[in-house]
Amino acid sequence: MSAIKEIIEVAIQREEDYYNFFFAYAKQLEDDEYKKLFYELAQEELEHKESLKAVIYEQIDKYDMTRLSELQTAGFLTPLKISCELSVKEIWKAIIDKKKETYAFYKLVAQMAPTQKLKSFYQNLANIELALNKRLEGLRTEDMC
Repeated sequence: MSAIKEIIEVAIQREEDYYNFFFAYAKQLEDDEYKKLFYELAQEELEHKESLKAVIYEQIDKYDMTRLSELQTAGFLTPLKISCELSVKEIWKAIIDKKKETYAFYKLVAQMAPTQKLKSFYQNLANIELALNKRLEGLRTEDMC
């Protein structure tokens, strides 16, 4: 099995993990604005997962593997280590940190991708993560629960 395929499969699982967390967290929030935000985040993660599934086999044997070790140790690939029992600030920091890792991961995959189409696909995912991170950093956590 291709190393890049295995890494993308883990990325698909991470997107699923984020979806599950955001959806569960949204359910327990009291503030309607933040509840809506976390449901939107969950939906975005689901869309990322499905889009990754759609391209996983595309040119899989043609990726530039010279940076494979960087990709294999990317923080994004480690499981999300937050739970609903943490404080809002702890959760918020963990989410923002993980979104930064996700941005770096997709940016690296974009550089390794074999075609302009795939490069653009992964760069677009990176840009979405960057924009989302900026949006999250601008929100106040005090009003969340």
